[in-house]
Amino acid sequence: MRLYSNTRRAAAPAPDFLTPDGHLIPRAIGEAALRDSKAILIGDLLVLGTPDLAATVSSRNSW
Repeated sequence: MRLYSNTRRAAAPAPDFLTPDGHLIPRAIGEAALRDSKAILIGDLLVLGTPDLAATVSSRNSW
């Protein structure tokens, strides 16, 4: 008889984020950057930075 079969196991902690250049970003900082639109996820990689608004506007004018 297994006495521990009904015990709950703790959930595994969420992993940290990895940037394209190999840096590990703590989960809380990565989530805050995503919420504030300071980063995006591409696959499993966290890409930090803000989009270049001038490039976006100029590309729309070329349509």
